[in-house]
Amino acid sequence: MKVLVGLDGFQPSLEALALLRKIGNQRELKVTVTSVTPTGVLAPEHFLLALDPIEVRRQASMDIVDSGVSTLLEDGFEATGAVLEGGPSRELVSFINREWFDMTIIGTGRRTWLGSVLLGSTSSYLLHNSPSSVLVVQQAPRATEHSQILVATDGSRGSEFGLTSLLGLADPNKVQITTVAVAPASDRFASDEQFGENAENMLIARAEHFARTATQKLTDAGFDATPSVVIGNPPEAILKETDNTNADLVVVGSRGNGPLRRALLGSVSDAVVRHPPATLVGRRHPH
Repeated sequence: MKVLVGLDGFQPSLEALALLRKIGNQRELKVTVTSVTPTGVLAPEHFLLALDPIEVRRQASMDIVDSGVSTLLEDGFEATGAVLEGGPSRELVSFINREWFDMTIIGTGRRTWLGSVLLGSTSSYLLHNSPSSVLVVQQAPRATEHSQILVATDGSRGSEFGLTSLLGLADPNKVQITTVAVAPASDRFASDEQFGENAENMLIARAEHFARTATQKLTDAGFDATPSVVIGNPPEAILKETDNTNADLVVVGSRGNGPLRRALLGSVSDAVVRHPPATLVGRRHPH
C-alpha cells in the first residue's frame, strides 16, 4: 500500500507522523514523506512561512523531509522523500494523481484560531479533492499498548472503502477495533408503511448485519475486532461511541465522487471528521 505523508514542520503534521508510526504496518507500507515549499498565494496556516526567502523555505522543506524519512526508516518502514513547490493544497493533490497514493496522511490546524471555521485549508482541500483515502490527524495517539480504532459501517461502498483502507494501513498487533453500525430511530420512518410495526427490529437487525460483516472481515485479517450497534442520529451516535471507546482513530466513508463532492463529503463523514483525534475518510480512485 502506497502512503503519502504531508509534513510542514508544524505540530499537527508531526502528530500525523506519530500516528503512522504508532499503528502502521511496516511490512506492508511504502511511505513517501513530502513537504511543499510554499510559493504564490498561501493558505492561512502557511502565511508565516512567506516571511522567509525562497531558498530558506526550500532548505526547510528538505530538512523536514529528511527528518521524517530518517525517523520512519529507524522504525523499520520502507520510506522515501519528495520535495514539492507551489501552493501546498494543489501540489499535494497533483502529486497524488501523478504518482498515485492509496492514502494521504496529514495534520490539521483545527486547534489554531482558524479551527473554529475550517479544519485547515490544506486538509480541507484534500478531503474534498483527493482521489484516494485521506487520514486527517488532529491529535497524536495516546501512549497505550494498543491504539483504539472505531470503524463506522453502514454497508455502503464508502464505508467499504474506509474498511479496506484501514486493512492496508494498520498492523493487527498494534490496534484494537470496534465496528459500529447505527440503527436510525424508528420514529424517523413512522410515516413510511413499508416498515410497519417492526420498524425498530428491522433497523437494528440491519445494523447488526453490517457490524458483523465488517467485524468478520477484520478478524479474518488477524485483527482484534468487536461489533457494536447503537440507535440514534448517525453522526451524533458515532461521536458518542468515539468517546465511549476512547478511539484514537475513527474510520468513515465519503459520499463518493459525484458532482456535489467538493461541496459536501456526506452528512456523516463531514460531521465526524471535525471532532475525533484522527479520522480516516475512505475513498477509491474515481476511474
